[in-house]
Parts: sequence; structure tokens; C-alpha cells
Amino acid sequence: MKFSFIVPMYDSATYLAKTLDSIVAMVGQKKEAAEVLLLDDGSTDDTVEIARKYATDYTFFKVFANPHQGVSATRNFGISKATGDYITFIDSDDIFAADFIEILESLTIKKPDIILADIETLATETFVSDLTASQKISLFKLINRGRGNTGIGSKFFKRSFLLEYALSFAEDIAISEDALFNYQAIDRAKSIVLTPQKFYYVLDSHTLPYYNPKILNSELKYRQETAKLFAHYFTKDDAGELQWTDNKIKLLGFIKLVDRYFGPRYNIKEISLREAASSLREIAEKYEYTTSFNDERHDDVLGLRYRVFRRLLAKRFYRTTLIFNKYMDKIKKTQRWK
Repeated sequence: MKFSFIVPMYDSATYLAKTLDSIVAMVGQKKEAAEVLLLDDGSTDDTVEIARKYATDYTFFKVFANPHQGVSATRNFGISKATGDYITFIDSDDIFAADFIEILESLTIKKPDIILADIETLATETFVSDLTASQKISLFKLINRGRGNTGIGSKFFKRSFLLEYALSFAEDIAISEDALFNYQAIDRAKSIVLTPQKFYYVLDSHTLPYYNPKILNSELKYRQETAKLFAHYFTKDDAGELQWTDNKIKLLGFIKLVDRYFGPRYNIKEISLREAASSLREIAEKYEYTTSFNDERHDDVLGLRYRVFRRLLAKRFYRTTLIFNKYMDKIKKTQRWK
């Protein structure tokens, strides 16, 4: 069994060596069982030079220097170049459990389509075959537990499974593209292994508060795609788990529109308060975000600012939400522009 680790890189020079050292320790003595694809996405610093030095010392590293395309296109390129039986995607600024490939080999014995590691809510490894709709609903909810678990980290995919269903990252979505990929993979999967084995250690938050002009179109496309995917599961949602998941996705997505798109534009007077509030109201109704505003069950993963957001949005106070966000930015001295 061979494993492909796909590592997109972009101006990673300041922390890349630490990550690559961790990968070397993660591979351990299983050098013949691993390939690590270091995929540069048009870096302007010394990222490629550092990567090539490691590739000289360790033959399982393979370096590809590409023009800047974005993380989704880079990951898709990695899928096309991978030769391992299983593929996983890791970031260039994190670290990993030492000698993990030995553990990974044991997790692939039954050849599941997907392996989910770092499931802290489990006591022991679980294998599920012939996944039912109800079980997939539970998996949608599982990867939405807490904060950050919808990301691509700690998830391993059988390469033949990805190729069979032509699963890839949506290159026209700049946010939550990894979450969408996970949902689409679960939707297609026939078998899965869940394990509490620790693999991934995130060193820094990957959720930055910056304004991004791509957020609006990306969020609405993500909302459309998740709604389409979940549509045929709602009739099987006997326990309300999918409604819980869908509301969380919508609530966090709408908060992002306020906090990182319309709010910053209103704050610098690029648009008026009236224009921003009107756009938010129209989007909330058209894309059915409003059904999530009264759901208090997700308050435990929201900071104080966003819990206030939810309460204001539940009353459809879009203007007040924007004004509150503006003054919180001033108080917290939040930097919205790179």
C-alpha cells in the first residue's frame, strides 16, 4: 500500500522547513510507502528552493513549481499526479504525528473509500460498509462538530474512489471548497473507517478575518451546491441531524457575508448602510439562510460578536447587525485588509 500526501505551497518559506521536518518524522521508516507532492502555487519567496533541498535529501518528496492558480486547482493537479492507493491533503504550515504511516497501513486493511482520523469523540476504530443514507447524514454532522472539522485535514481517500467519481475541488469556490469536497465524497462513499488516532496538529488558525472580494460569489455557490447535495437526504432525516448540519452551514456562511464582505465594504463607505442591509436581506430570503437564524444550538461555537449577530438576524435587524459589526471592528482594531 502506498500513500500520497498532497501539499499545496504558496509563499511558505518562513515555516515550510518545520512542516517538512514533521513530514519526514511522520513517514519514519516507511519511505517506500510514501510520496509527498510539494506543489508550489506561484510563490514569490524561497519556498521552491527549500522544497527542492528536501527533495534532494529525501526521495519521497517530489516538487512541482506551477504558476499561481489557487489552492483548489493546486490540489486537483496533485490528484492528477498522485500514484498512491490513498491520497490525503495537508497544509504547508502544520505538523503531523510521527510514524503515522504504520498506523495508516492498519487503517487501510479493509480498503475503505474514506478514512477519517482525529475523531476525538470515538474511543475505538470503527469500520462501516454499505453506508446508508442515514449513516451519511450522521457523517455530515460528524465533520461539522466543533470548529474546523469540515476542513480537509485528517481525511484520507482511496485514489481509485476519487477517480471513479471524478471527485475534485471546485475551482470557482474560494472558501469552504474543502468542506464541499468532503460532503461530495461522503455522498459517493460506500465504506468508511473512523478512528480516534491523532494525525494532524494545526499550528495556526486558517480562518482569517480579511475581506475577500471572492467571498460573495463563493459563499452563494457553496450554498447552492450543499443545498442540492442535501436535498435528497432530507426525507431520511428522521433524527433532525441534517437540519442541524444545514443550519450550521447556513449560519456560519451568512455571518461570513456580514463579517468579511458586506461589513468591510460598508465600513470604508464603498457601499451605503442601506445598500449593504438590502443585499443581506435579499440573499437571506432567496437562499433560505433565514431558517438558521433562530437555531441556538450552534451558539457554543460562536464568539460573543457572532452570538449577537445571530440574535439580531433572528429579528431581521440587518442594519443593526452591520452597525454593531462596524463598532466591534473599531473596538477590537480588527484588520480587514491584507
